[in-house]
Amino acid sequence: MNAKTMSDRTIQKKKRMIVTGEMKHFLDLVENTSQCIFLTGKAGTGKSSLLRMLLARTSKQIVVAAPTGVAAVNVGGVTLHSLFQLPFGPFIPNIDLLGYTHDALPAYKFSSEKAEVLQNMEVLVIDEVSMLRADVLDAINDVLCHVRNNPLPFGGVQVVFIGDLYQLPPVVNKTEWKLLSSVYQTPFFFSSKALVLTELRLVCLTHIFRQTDDNFISLLNDVRCGKLSDSSRRLLNALYKPGIDASELEDGFVMLTTHNAKADKVNQDKLDELSTQQQVFTASVKGNFSASAMPAEFELCLKIGAKVMFLANDNEAHLYHNGSTGVVVSFKKNSVYVRLDSNGIEIEVLRHKWVNNKYEYNSTSKMMESVECGSFSQLPLRLAWAVTIHKSQGMTFDKLVVDAKASFSPGQVYVALSRATGTKNLTLSSPILPETLSVDPQILNFFNSYSYDEQTMD
Repeated sequence: MNAKTMSDRTIQKKKRMIVTGEMKHFLDLVENTSQCIFLTGKAGTGKSSLLRMLLARTSKQIVVAAPTGVAAVNVGGVTLHSLFQLPFGPFIPNIDLLGYTHDALPAYKFSSEKAEVLQNMEVLVIDEVSMLRADVLDAINDVLCHVRNNPLPFGGVQVVFIGDLYQLPPVVNKTEWKLLSSVYQTPFFFSSKALVLTELRLVCLTHIFRQTDDNFISLLNDVRCGKLSDSSRRLLNALYKPGIDASELEDGFVMLTTHNAKADKVNQDKLDELSTQQQVFTASVKGNFSASAMPAEFELCLKIGAKVMFLANDNEAHLYHNGSTGVVVSFKKNSVYVRLDSNGIEIEVLRHKWVNNKYEYNSTSKMMESVECGSFSQLPLRLAWAVTIHKSQGMTFDKLVVDAKASFSPGQVYVALSRATGTKNLTLSSPILPETLSVDPQILNFFNSYSYDEQTMD
């Protein structure tokens, strides 16, 4: 941080998060029961913050994992496939008339260290569960039952699922689904055969922290459910500005697109337009850190005047967050100065270290330990004239242009719109068509078949 470009008064104090009754209830369920829990809620309700709170407070031996490498790095966890050494193909559980059996995986070859982690795990947290396939969850169940020599669902481990099913769905291609559809009603985690055998408690966070505009919150809820009221339709129409493209973006605005190719082209074209000084920053990788989990470009090419977005939070001065934007103003050998769009302050941005962890069980202290097995160090920046909707998940943007005309997946439009803090600085470059707001009816059926734990907000 460059102390010369700011005063103490400009340092934004970190806002203390309100701990609602729903959050307290969730923490109590994890700590004082062994029941499996699904923590859900709309975008911006504090699910990620509550996970961090749980990790800081729990006395249980807890392991955090996620379906993808980037999601795992973001929560300081591991991927499900690495933790359980799962194959990447579809998993078909053995099913007979008596129910689910636990011998579907052909072999278990775990090191003594890995087996010790699985045997001593008390809580397994699975974040971004909307992307978790049912067959993968059954494979996890199969591994835990075998390694722990326990026929109970998940080998007796308390599993905590966190995510919003109305956001990005599991990835399953036609060939995989042709095979899996003979066993599963849907690809979602709740169709798992193992989950049927356990009692699942649903806790829904309802207090929205990201947005405060009631009309916008109502619109987001309508988009999330796939049914627009007349007022929401009018609001969407008012946000639509035909003909706007990346070349017309005003300062501070980010364009969200559906496809990587579009975002990459926009960013490269805008960078090529600049005739200013250029500098390339090469990442440093140590130990085990797969390319698919890298949260930033390995080689980051920047120019003076380039629009950039932050890929990490400023946990010291709290001047920016994951998704904040700015403009490159100057370079040093290993750092860059960025003028923040939010307040005009210039700060020096240094390399950020992302860690790839693995879990080990310390038999002496009888504690589960998260051990660094690799790291990725790079400036926490990326070009930000355009970003894909998928990569924007979990981010917040103050100024946003959404191009969702090529939306191809349920939940994409909702994820895109819910990145905004309100309608004041939100623009649609293409109309939102009704067919892009589809919600899988199986999601609705799932929620209709369960009742939420009722808790007060206070």
